[in-house]
Amino acid sequence: SMQSNIPIVLQNRIAPISTGLYIDPFEFEPIKINAVVSMIDGDNPQIRAETIRDSLVQYFAPKNQNPKNTLKLKEIENVIRQCGIEYIQSVFFVSSSGTSFNDAILPNLWTLFKMTSLKITLVNSFNSPFEYQYNW
Repeated sequence: SMQSNIPIVLQNRIAPISTGLYIDPFEFEPIKINAVVSMIDGDNPQIRAETIRDSLVQYFAPKNQNPKNTLKLKEIENVIRQCGIEYIQSVFFVSSSGTSFNDAILPNLWTLFKMTSLKITLVNSFNSPFEYQYNW
């Protein structure tokens, strides 16, 4: 066997190391997002809102996040921009207290963002708003 080729001194050390490996669970920092975007004429607002929602859900999936200290609003805008909209009017984060801010900062490297709320307002060329609210 392969283990018999390993010196006795090392054999005793291998098992405890291999069974001692585990991954610490991440903590999650809740984040709410508000977006107001102009839609392309003739587009279906519900389908567009769901496309934006799905793209952001994918963006915030833990496997796609690298623990870092800040979440840049520009990154979120880029995700939304790629969802087939005319242009972005405004995007901002909303804190638990209800104040809006631009970039979100994580307390440490063991924390990831968790999108708990997404409000999308799609505006057509007649300035009619279509509002969609998603909560998790």
